[in-house]
Amino acid sequence: MMMCQHFLLEPTKEQEEKLFYTLYLCRKLYNYSLEQRIKHYKEYGKGLTYEDQQNMLPEYKKEHPEYKKVHSQILQDVLRRLDRAYKNFFEGRANYPKFKDKYHYTSITLPQCEAKRNFSKEGYVYIKNIGHIKIKAHRDFDPKKVKTINIKYHAGKWYINLSVEIEEEKEKVSTGEKAIGIDK
Repeated sequence: MMMCQHFLLEPTKEQEEKLFYTLYLCRKLYNYSLEQRIKHYKEYGKGLTYEDQQNMLPEYKKEHPEYKKVHSQILQDVLRRLDRAYKNFFEGRANYPKFKDKYHYTSITLPQCEAKRNFSKEGYVYIKNIGHIKIKAHRDFDPKKVKTINIKYHAGKWYINLSVEIEEEKEKVSTGEKAIGIDK
């Protein structure tokens, strides 16, 4: 079973600038990919898939070298978000995907976490090209069980959401050895 643990992040000024720049690039990629899907559908009558756009990502990074500063998994997650938005639209759960502004694209996700790399320094999370960011953890968590890292900017502060795998507690079944209550 998965559980989300929510903590405050305390990035340095330099790290905060890198986080804002990463959000800017991710938002730009999301909007570009949405525009690309719309154009492709108008031209060919058929939409692009996540796999199509993921395969185009290396070429896009060559044309836009600033994207080399963003972890590739974060960029792939941007395309996954757009694909999820399309699936929700076609299954009737949401409206047609919209272009995002800076107020509506406020988080980045690292879908695969590796404890040795991302939590090598206690009390910090490591994000490639950003560095070790201090976590203000108010409770313990096991870095080995963290599956996904999401960093969000909300109300002037940075937060980290960790998707942690936890074991489900099995219900204890009474064997009837000790009677409780009135026995006949």
